[in-house]
Amino acid sequence: MNTSVVVVLFRPDQGDIANIQEMSKTIEGVVVDNSPEKNFEDDTIGNFHYIFNGENIGIAKAQNIGISFLFNKKHCDYIVFLDQDSRIGKDYIDKITDTYIKIKSFEPNLALLGPTAINARSQEEYKSVFHPKKTIDNIFIPQREIISSGTCVSVDVLKEVGSNLSWLFIDYVDFEWCWRANSKGYVCGTTPCVHIQHSVGQKEYYICSYIIIISSPIRYYYQGRNYIRLLSVSYVPLQWKLTNLVKTLARLLYLPFVPDRGIKCWLQLVKGLYYGITCKV
Repeated sequence: MNTSVVVVLFRPDQGDIANIQEMSKTIEGVVVDNSPEKNFEDDTIGNFHYIFNGENIGIAKAQNIGISFLFNKKHCDYIVFLDQDSRIGKDYIDKITDTYIKIKSFEPNLALLGPTAINARSQEEYKSVFHPKKTIDNIFIPQREIISSGTCVSVDVLKEVGSNLSWLFIDYVDFEWCWRANSKGYVCGTTPCVHIQHSVGQKEYYICSYIIIISSPIRYYYQGRNYIRLLSVSYVPLQWKLTNLVKTLARLLYLPFVPDRGIKCWLQLVKGLYYGITCKV
């Protein structure tokens, strides 16, 4: 069993860089850097290979570059995807891989396995309003789509399902991959046995028990554009198309009233919807 990681960077802070250096002492893999300037001088960082793109080509394409490197240069059976702000324990890679293998023993069509994501700000588990969870054997929670941070996939499954759609750039990249895997008969999900700290968006507002997550303005452009373009993709679930329609309409209503950059977020969302409809970049 050999597991490598793919980490994507974009303007990391000193804490992120120190984290990469620490992980590279015990973990093998590749770091793909979308920053405008190099964060490391050499092509290797400990056990990591460093690839500098010189521009932001998006997380989808950056992960594809990392995947291709591992396919061509390294022998590995499993790949774990990490964000630059992922903070994991020294045993995380072994734990998520071992759990993947255990689940695959009774769910042979397992594709992508993710950890339980814990909100780094509130220390509470991220939960979906639309998807109640059902745990199998106290180890596996099948889910239609999961976020990629901390996820594990076997190389054989990854080759079968294929790489990311690079034109998605950032938003819904992981969701689309899960839906494509589902269309090929695979199952994705999370495990309560492994946890990871994760922050979605930049700010959170609570309305009763419902969390409204506010992201950077540019993310709303890609959310709007990609949503429109994914409407015509046959394997994208109808329920997602409908629930995301509700979310999009809600954002159009509340974003102008969000303090600070709400208007900028709203304008980017409108721009994204327009470009999605007119098939512009």
